[in-house]
Amino acid sequence: MQLHSTTKYLVLCIVLCIAQLPSVAEQSPSHDIQANKIEQLNKKLLLIEFVLNDIKRRGSELFATEPMFSAGYDYAKDQLNKARQAMSQNNLQAAEKAVEEAFVNITFTRSFLQKKPVNNEIEIERYNNLRNSVTEYQIVLKDILTTKPDDNATDVIQQVEYMKNTASKHFHDKQFKLANNELSDANQLLITTLTNIQANETHLVSLDFDTPKDEYLYEKNRHSSYQMLLRLRQQSSVINDRVEKLMSSYLKQARVDFEEAETLSAQADYERAIKLLESANDNIKRALRISGLNLL
Repeated sequence: MQLHSTTKYLVLCIVLCIAQLPSVAEQSPSHDIQANKIEQLNKKLLLIEFVLNDIKRRGSELFATEPMFSAGYDYAKDQLNKARQAMSQNNLQAAEKAVEEAFVNITFTRSFLQKKPVNNEIEIERYNNLRNSVTEYQIVLKDILTTKPDDNATDVIQQVEYMKNTASKHFHDKQFKLANNELSDANQLLITTLTNIQANETHLVSLDFDTPKDEYLYEKNRHSSYQMLLRLRQQSSVINDRVEKLMSSYLKQARVDFEEAETLSAQADYERAIKLLESANDNIKRALRISGLNLL
């Protein structure tokens, strides 16, 4: 029977832990033997705890669908607690027995992770979504490059095209996870490149306007740039729930100001509309700074 690589690793760890226990033939002083046993048992307990945490993380959905998986995990955890209790009572024999039971059930439980099937429908849907996202960002970046050439961004376009072709080959070979990993990296590369370009654009300020309407349109273009930056930050997954909550009040006020500015501009009241649009842009900038993006 061939062992899975993770199982081999686990067995190796167990063998190493057992091998380090002193043999009776070594005839060390009894208190040294006991101290050594305690040390090795503590190492095994740490290993068991680490593996159980890994099982819980990787197999979270199996607790509800695989009763034997859940039972094996619970029994191993129970044996871990029993071993610790026996250690606290200096009952090393009972601790060793509990440790052995825990290892047996850990090996059994981990076998479910190795058998866990890949949901191809989900992976295919993710592939299509990622590919669409990459294509859209490519179009945006190419459009920017028509007016603002950038050697680095040009290299990114070529690299992304290569990554898309690699992902396509993986997909046709039904290696969906490899394909999605490739597209995810391409998506992140485009997001980073666009974020850098857009962030640099927002630093350019011109105060020469022929009419109030021109100034309003300038502020509106800046608003669009900030909105794109915001979408890119959200796509890059750097914004967690806590950060999103901190940003929300600024973004809510920005929406209110922008909508009112649009109403005023339709009435040709550009002076008031500009002030509201500047306020909207300032609030989006505050939200972007909270997300970790440095803006002037």
